[in-house]
Amino acid sequence: MSIGRRTFLGAGAAGVAGVAAAALGAAPASGAPAARRPATAPREAPAEPFALGLREFAWSRGNRRLTTRVWYPATGTPGGSPVRDAPVADGVFPVVEWSHGLGGNPEVYLAEILPLAAAGFVVPAPVFPTTSNGTEGNIQDVYNGNQSKDVSQVITNTLALNDNAQDPLAGHIDTTVGVGVSGHSLGGMTTHGLLTAWPDPRVTAAVPVACVDMGNPTGEVAAHTLFIHGDQDAVCQYGLARQAYGELAAPKAFLTHVGQGHDEYVWDNGRTGAPTGLLLARTGPGPAPARNRPRPGTGPGPEPARGFPPGPAGYSCAVSMKGAAFVRARQPAQKQQRYRAILDAARELAERDGVGEVSLGDIAGRVGMHKSALLKYFGTREEIFLRLAEEEWQVWAPRVVERLDALREPDGAGRLGEDLVAETVVDSIAERPLLCQLLAYAPLILERNVSLDAARSFKKATWRAIDDVADALHRVLRTVSRDDCAELLTAGGIAAAGLWQAAHPPPVLVRLYGERPLPGRADRFCAVDFSAALRRFLQVHLTGLRHRHGAPESGGDPRG
Repeated sequence: MSIGRRTFLGAGAAGVAGVAAAALGAAPASGAPAARRPATAPREAPAEPFALGLREFAWSRGNRRLTTRVWYPATGTPGGSPVRDAPVADGVFPVVEWSHGLGGNPEVYLAEILPLAAAGFVVPAPVFPTTSNGTEGNIQDVYNGNQSKDVSQVITNTLALNDNAQDPLAGHIDTTVGVGVSGHSLGGMTTHGLLTAWPDPRVTAAVPVACVDMGNPTGEVAAHTLFIHGDQDAVCQYGLARQAYGELAAPKAFLTHVGQGHDEYVWDNGRTGAPTGLLLARTGPGPAPARNRPRPGTGPGPEPARGFPPGPAGYSCAVSMKGAAFVRARQPAQKQQRYRAILDAARELAERDGVGEVSLGDIAGRVGMHKSALLKYFGTREEIFLRLAEEEWQVWAPRVVERLDALREPDGAGRLGEDLVAETVVDSIAERPLLCQLLAYAPLILERNVSLDAARSFKKATWRAIDDVADALHRVLRTVSRDDCAELLTAGGIAAAGLWQAAHPPPVLVRLYGERPLPGRADRFCAVDFSAALRRFLQVHLTGLRHRHGAPESGGDPRG
């Protein structure tokens, strides 16, 4: 199929997807680099977009930490925000990796990443350990090959998920067609390095955006390649990208954003790969035919195909932005992407630093926008975290319901009654630290500075989650009424909020608790085991509920 095969793609990812669509199907991809196979015909693409899922992996290469976000086609209704750990859609999907630029992170490039996943690609995007937001900005890790090698490791780990029977992506990743790679600025240089100085033969499609020449091709990689560059780029010189293009063998193409600099065509406006005014010209010695040159007045810059090196055919594209400054997130899909990026940034900062330590300015800086712009999406800082709390309830409830329903089957350890139920509920809460934090912050702070709509949405999600889990508890604890099960969960949530804070004291209390000797029996209050304490609370509360209604206190078989 041609470059236009995914007609529902937003323009921001159409260039990447088009090259990937044309190339993926030409070479094998496995857990390790492999020799390239003869080209095969690309397979039919889906006619409609997918809903989006998102997972995060704590991978590494040696001592380099490679936190990697993976977006993928998911079940559900297309057009919404990515859902963390959503079920994978039916099908087998190729891999296209994305590399961020200096001082960035994957969330900055959602206008490029999300349309790829919606189009049927698995999109791993690493957070590079020395060039991402908040790091020292060591660009030598691009020039010495560290980042290109990082990407190869991420590709290996992503493809390996297909063979891990315990992973939700098992059987859903196409490991036979090669992989695509793309990135912007330092990420574009990382991408070009995979074609040249640090080759990865698994790469069959590449889209380096705003890159410079990272070395000479070795012939080990045979990829369909699309270069994208602004001809007024003062950061990564246009001529160096043209040089890199000239050194690569066909099939290849070069898209020029006429009159544009380093990143105006990237941020938010979705014009990276297939903007309006696209003019195609067959390359060859000498200037392009006049009919294929930009029309007078369409913008400054060189003629699109003048001076292309002779040799194997390629394609050149010149794009006129018609002098317009880029516009931030005006289309609904772009606004949704920015909305999601704000939530993801707040989540990441809260999980790292704690909810109470994250300011509105921190979130805005992480996303790469001004606080005043962020407030167009969320009225207050508290609304951001209340929305995250809503999402946490929505993710937690179906998971614990599934585990509770499993208790109705024989238990290999022979454990019965409230002990096993309490353990199951506590484990499901303890594995979600952000939920534990937000249980305390929601009633004390978050609910007190939000709009009525935000409060309504949060409360509905909370009530629905408690109802669903109470129903599941009642199915297991048949002698405990559904209302009592809801009471147990409500009390447990309040207890969890306080116990989590006690089990994770601030630095000044950590210092105090370290002093010896402590007066009286103070030691027992200084080392709170969250899971053990909450489990004991639920066991005692459940025993009281049974006693109130004259039911057996303990040891009853939850399976009836």
